[in-house]
Amino acid sequence: MLARIAVWAALAAVLAVPEGPRARPARAPLVTQARADTAQVLAQRETTGVFILARTIVPHLPPAPLIWRLETFPSEDAARAAGSPASVVVKAYGKTWLFTVAGQHAAASGGGVRVAAVDLPPVPQAQSYELLAALAILQPGDDVGVHTHPGPEAWYVLAGEQCLETAVGLSRAHTGQTMVAPAATPMKLVITGSSLRRAFFIVLHDAAQPWMGESTWEHKGRCNRS
Repeated sequence: MLARIAVWAALAAVLAVPEGPRARPARAPLVTQARADTAQVLAQRETTGVFILARTIVPHLPPAPLIWRLETFPSEDAARAAGSPASVVVKAYGKTWLFTVAGQHAAASGGGVRVAAVDLPPVPQAQSYELLAALAILQPGDDVGVHTHPGPEAWYVLAGEQCLETAVGLSRAHTGQTMVAPAATPMKLVITGSSLRRAFFIVLHDAAQPWMGESTWEHKGRCNRS
């Protein structure tokens, strides 16, 4: 498998429209769009890649500072009842998950089990926002090439480990840990360790902008050396 995962190229391949009778050759779906209202991930599917699970428009954000609250619920109905306009529901690995962006001091959802509460960096002001939720399943040695997001990104590592290089240094996260990156930060993500890395992540950004972009920042390869 190629060590470099060019996510924006995969997006273009997945979303490309065939041109006339000569359709472009299909690439491996590194990024796919969930079409169901509630995204479902089968536990036995271990295709590597980055999979968009859900996207929702958030007209107004809660008062800052913000957190990403990740919870599990006994049923989809229970998760939906506990959600807000800044929530999405995902069914993955035999569980029902609620992803919510909330104020840091907001009351906890009723009926759920809190898995993580991640402090989010500031979100640039916009007329409306998109909350994108995704699952990344990558092999040790894989990397996501240098890129940026117009809003903060946050991860919750389900299994394995990862290293993030930015201009200000390195961040690492292992199973059960979280990680964040501020808006408009050039970054390179490397999968470290010796086992498959599975992680949920979100990007909260201006709905008028693409959720991901390229960058000319030159990384130092520090995740590979340390």
